[in-house]
Amino acid sequence: MQLRLLAKSPDAVVGGLLFFGFVLFYASFQRGRTPTYDAGIYIDVARNLAEHLSVHVRNDAYAPLNSPYASYGLGLSLMIVPLVFVQKWVQPGGQEIVLLANVFVIASTAVLVYFVALALKFSRLGAVCSALVFGVTTMALQQATDLFSEPGIALFTVLTVFGLVKWRSGSAFGPWLVGCGIALAITFRSDSMVLSAVVLVAVPLFVPLNTLRQRKAQWLVGVCLPIAGAMVYQLAYNHLRYGKFTQFGYRSEGFTTPFLTGLYGNTFSPGKGFFIYSPFLILGIPGLVLMWRRDRAVVSVILLLGLTRILFYARWHSWPGGVAWGPRFMFPLCALLAIPSVETVRYVTSRGRRSRVIGLVGASVLFVAGAAVAVLGVMFPFERWWQIMNGSAADPQSAATTAQRMHDYTWTFGGSPIAGNLRLLRHAEPTALLWFSHGRLLLGVTILLGGLLLLGAATVLARRVEVS
Repeated sequence: MQLRLLAKSPDAVVGGLLFFGFVLFYASFQRGRTPTYDAGIYIDVARNLAEHLSVHVRNDAYAPLNSPYASYGLGLSLMIVPLVFVQKWVQPGGQEIVLLANVFVIASTAVLVYFVALALKFSRLGAVCSALVFGVTTMALQQATDLFSEPGIALFTVLTVFGLVKWRSGSAFGPWLVGCGIALAITFRSDSMVLSAVVLVAVPLFVPLNTLRQRKAQWLVGVCLPIAGAMVYQLAYNHLRYGKFTQFGYRSEGFTTPFLTGLYGNTFSPGKGFFIYSPFLILGIPGLVLMWRRDRAVVSVILLLGLTRILFYARWHSWPGGVAWGPRFMFPLCALLAIPSVETVRYVTSRGRRSRVIGLVGASVLFVAGAAVAVLGVMFPFERWWQIMNGSAADPQSAATTAQRMHDYTWTFGGSPIAGNLRLLRHAEPTALLWFSHGRLLLGVTILLGGLLLLGAATVLARRVEVS
């Protein structure tokens, strides 16, 4: 039966191996608790929904910042609700089960990256490599240990791109995937009304205008109905919370950062830049150029989604996304650039023996560097180094010293969280990992090895199916 399934649907088997492999891989690095304020609010709303069918916030550490209602979207809390019931059944008062929400979300995103790559005519091995680049070498690992909304946005962004590609190939589900991807992103973050819906202007790149006119009724329902539902939800939720349809929360916050400051900070800053925390994805830039020759529509959408996000958050008052591992708001770019990054490697390794060796060595170095940075981000509490630099966990400092340290934290590699966690590693600070401490080492190693074996099996299977 298993052989029959493999023969009929090898991609489903590979996708399943990738999903469960990433679930185990991310589960092995869990902290079992979250120190982040945002995650606490999401969990609080989810518990209140599960226990009282209410969206009130009961435990706001910085009241009234998110009291009596959260400024955040309701989507992530709704997704957490089933895990709240499981958590209450297995371990009342704990967080271990609840914090698995983004484990499943990011594992699903990696699988979707695989299927998008296949739809773009990548080999199965190339598609698996794209999923591994996203899942192992980027901020995905750290994001899987916490509860922020960006992993959900990444998943729905890739779903939207997948929908466009399927729509182009004639699938009747394509418009629905596009509409649902945008709608679900809106439920997670209201700014998705701009940052995700912007792809609609690129639809004519995938489907000719004549076809859009002739089949107007078919695609309008699939695209517009989910988005309209999400918009109605968002406006109603705004009115429930604030008494105004156009009030989206985030009181006393706005776009106050100088544009070039946020732009450089989110991209190439040695302390917080995107490519410092996901070095393999630097290959995505030439990869987009290479892909432009054969698929301008997909490249245009990636650029549209990526640049809109970068430009939008460049002026946000907290452009790095607060105390986080890397530029948190840029996380969806990890999924968007994974496939173009592998395209660069594919091109270089096809240019001859010498280029193949150089390409494989260079890609391996970047892959190992990215994986090392990713693991470093979960080895210790990511907020620990910020506390030291800010003085809240070190000796009292003068205001001038604290200001300089916080400047270094953002703008220099020596003061960055990456360098900071390397120092903590050298000083043998206690790990933050739940399954690698307090006598659980064997269990942690078993979960990790199980995940790596499944990911390895997916890679081997993809290669063998391709060859056969």
